[in-house]
Amino acid sequence: MGQADVLQEALERVGRRAVAEGWTEDTAIWRDARELMARRARLTGLALRRLDALAVAPPELSLEEALTRLEALVREPVRRKLAPGEVVVFETRNRRHSARSSTRKSDIEVPLRYVLWVVLGILLTLPLLFFAPPALQREAPLFVLGVGLACWFVPMLRSGRLLLTSERLLWLPHLGEPQSVRLASIPDDGVQFDRSRLDVRVKGDRRLHARLVPEAWRVMLLLELHRQSPLLGAARAGVQVENVVVFAAKLGEREGCGVLRPGGVSFIPDGQEHQVLQAISGKAPPLPRFDLERVLDTLRWLPEAEFDACVARVVAATGGLFRSAEDARHVPGPPAWMWLRIQVGSQMLLGRVALAQEAAAKAVLNTWPQATE
Repeated sequence: MGQADVLQEALERVGRRAVAEGWTEDTAIWRDARELMARRARLTGLALRRLDALAVAPPELSLEEALTRLEALVREPVRRKLAPGEVVVFETRNRRHSARSSTRKSDIEVPLRYVLWVVLGILLTLPLLFFAPPALQREAPLFVLGVGLACWFVPMLRSGRLLLTSERLLWLPHLGEPQSVRLASIPDDGVQFDRSRLDVRVKGDRRLHARLVPEAWRVMLLLELHRQSPLLGAARAGVQVENVVVFAAKLGEREGCGVLRPGGVSFIPDGQEHQVLQAISGKAPPLPRFDLERVLDTLRWLPEAEFDACVARVVAATGGLFRSAEDARHVPGPPAWMWLRIQVGSQMLLGRVALAQEAAAKAVLNTWPQATE
């Protein structure tokens, strides 16, 4: 590519001379020049299509620029292993994150189209049970079952494992090459979700297409939180704020989420998704739904002072409530995983803590000045 500029200039000169002198199409040098320009245009199109499949690239790139970018992508393959200091924030098909599991419904879904394929496959082969020749009647049920399993498991080969780290989103498919995209390179419109297929598409410094993603809504939410301030890069420290208990709660007639801390208790009402994300990052991405408990638990990647400040902003933006440990009182009763009662002024905050968090809730409450055992 070192002589690309010289070649381009030579072709332009030949074109200008052909016009000025009125060369016919069968003129040898003009014919060769046109063929070379046509091949160059086809090669440019191929390079741009290949580049666009791997990364986001402007369509006006020259052939040399496209080849340079392709070479850089090829020379820097996607790393399957984590780099030193890279921290896993979330991983599909891994329940390490469930120690602080939400008390609410899981996000795991099954695409309807694959259920329909299984049903259709069974229905199409079901007549074999009744009309198969006598010699095949014993094998017919196994064949019907095999077709149903094949209709279910063959699409599953498209799936894989998705990791969100402190630096990037990494997709490791069962079949095919790994893909990754740096979190800092993802624009505001860079994440798309196909609900019918549970496919997640992300564009940034590279393109990523993850298929059949378990807990896809959670992945979408975590991407939105970790790709921008204040959570962008916050997980690099590899530690989360301790002495935090996030739980489903109810204050009067309002349902929402409670945050238990040594300094006090906060209540954030439901139905304020726009205000919550606006208070955290200054932006409100168009997520149709998300679990408030998981958002607040994700904030634990922030330093302790930033965590408390962020929760305070969320409380203020949503019209929630905060009471310091001096002004709130734990009302003793059943274990916290069954029923947690906290008196906040004239109102009673009622909640349920995840079983794995019962000991943490007890430890936080024991730090309060008015702790009652």
